[in-house]
Amino acid sequence: MNLVNTTAKVRKQEISVDCAALFDILLIALMMTLLGSKFVAATGLGVSFGGGGESGLPKMGVPDSAVANSDMDVLSARGDSMLIFDGAIYTIDSFRKSFSRAGKQERRGTLLIKADKNLSVQTLVEICEAAKSAGFENAIIAAEPDGRR
Repeated sequence: MNLVNTTAKVRKQEISVDCAALFDILLIALMMTLLGSKFVAATGLGVSFGGGGESGLPKMGVPDSAVANSDMDVLSARGDSMLIFDGAIYTIDSFRKSFSRAGKQERRGTLLIKADKNLSVQTLVEICEAAKSAGFENAIIAAEPDGRR
């Protein structure tokens, strides 16, 4: 019931989306997401020994302050038979004895465990237990890529 026929004289406004601008916005959002995520800056698998809660088990994940901490000790594990720490080569038994002698005399920061593919899970758990008894608060487990010696 249109008496004056105004709808025929009014031009419909065309709605269009500029694909280049939409692509730019999506690309910027993707870059901000990737650069702001912890996935990009992850150094390895973290284990926090302090405050395991009522279960007494260590917590997975290390606080960011532990990664930025300057007093980080490095342990290189070459299979189950050779552990290199502080300029000395240990077996798992001698490493455990050495760390138990050290005890909790001083509070240590973070232990970075550089493991190769031949390190067993049992040896890794024993290293973490020895590090906890020696007073380390955190451990970061980082795997070395294949072919690197």
